[in-house]
Amino acid sequence: MSLLCSSELLKHASEKVHEYLKEYDCDEMVDQYRIYLLYLEHYKQRYLLEKNEIRRIANYVSMLSNQERWLQNPRWESIPNSSNITQYQILKEMQLFYYEYVLKRKVAENHEFVNINQGGRSYKEIYLNSEKFKLIEINKEDIHYAEIIHTDSFYESLAASKNIKVPYFHGIFLHNECAICGEEFEEGSMVLELSCKHVFHFKCSHFWFKEKTSCAICRKQVAFAQKIYIKWRSVVDDEDHSGRKNLICTISSKAKFY
Repeated sequence: MSLLCSSELLKHASEKVHEYLKEYDCDEMVDQYRIYLLYLEHYKQRYLLEKNEIRRIANYVSMLSNQERWLQNPRWESIPNSSNITQYQILKEMQLFYYEYVLKRKVAENHEFVNINQGGRSYKEIYLNSEKFKLIEINKEDIHYAEIIHTDSFYESLAASKNIKVPYFHGIFLHNECAICGEEFEEGSMVLELSCKHVFHFKCSHFWFKEKTSCAICRKQVAFAQKIYIKWRSVVDDEDHSGRKNLICTISSKAKFY
């Protein structure tokens, strides 16, 4: 559909949409951190965790949701006075706890009114049920506002797949080498364990799931990569009878299954 607005305006609006998507993922990372803290605080006596260890673990694992961190091949810093199996169990159970939280959430639909002007960002936020609204008024090229309608089912699919990021310790896993590259795992290196119990290097899984959507060994379907669909349309603002147009951006975030 023709948007009846300049390419410069549409480019700027698209940049705002990508800013929104980055903020959305950052918000989810913060939510992960909060849920991990809740779990670790609740079970700190069971695992004999100090307060500084609780924050370190929660921060470390939540940051791994950023796939750029995966490519840095991070290593696990051991928890003092904890056995290998206990450390594995802590990271596994806290991630499964977060996934249960996600599966109980309603599939999110966020409505966001985005300022596509280069000027200031005056807005108000309204929370109604589980939906979030941001309204930012603008006045540029007869465009009143740009509205984002975002439906996300990716994190729900990710939670249902139950992939976990854990440190590799010999004797805990089904196999001692990555089925993608064939190399043995290093003790203490972070690996991705799927719900089918097959394990892979972070880097290997990153590149594998760019092209594939199933386990490299058993071919079980896995939600890992995200596919984002973006559509634009313009509508006339009927409320103020001025004939000004509004840009409507519909975003759908889903797991890649193909």
